[in-house]
Amino acid sequence: MSRKTTISYKEKFGNLHLYVEGVFDSEAAIRSASLIARKHTGVGNAFVHMRKVSAVTNTAKETFESLVIFFQSPKNTIYFLGCLGFQVCHNGGRVIISKREKKIMEETRDAADSK
Repeated sequence: MSRKTTISYKEKFGNLHLYVEGVFDSEAAIRSASLIARKHTGVGNAFVHMRKVSAVTNTAKETFESLVIFFQSPKNTIYFLGCLGFQVCHNGGRVIISKREKKIMEETRDAADSK
């Protein structure tokens, strides 16, 4: 994990919240999946906040997904928050984006389609 990447977490109302800042690389994926395996009790959901992530490396998704399987974490209770979550989210996971992020994504897509 890059020295500039930090991952913090808190438990709130039965849910686990991971906050990632910096580059989400394979080491960040290992640390995130490990935290979910150790701290997520299976009750509630695990939310990985990606809004402060500056970039996602090519190996992050494969690393995260293989560790979710290895740790037997409940796939359907892991949510990524923020557009970059689409680059990391495993099969069976979900991505939540804000209305503002959705609008930006739609405008970007529309601009690309009009070219």
